Amino acid sequence: DEANQDLAAGRIDAVQADSIALVEYLKSDQGKACCDLKGMVAPDDEVLGPGIGAGVRKEDTALKEKINAGIK
Repeated sequence: DEANQDLAAGRIDAVQADSIALVEYLKSDQGKACCDLKGMVAPDDEVLGPGIGAGVRKEDTALKEKINAGIK
């Protein structure tokens, strides 16, 4: 993930990311060497909005169909 690479290289000071992905990164050697988890964002609909969203390129119809099938 580019944000994690930039964080490790010191090009940025912080990231906000999906907690599952971020926790997994922090378990890696690179994550352990560079970073600490400072807090979690509360699941607040006023801040984050309701639900989860995803976007795919218009031409990625096969991927869109797989995502839609998983939602059903």
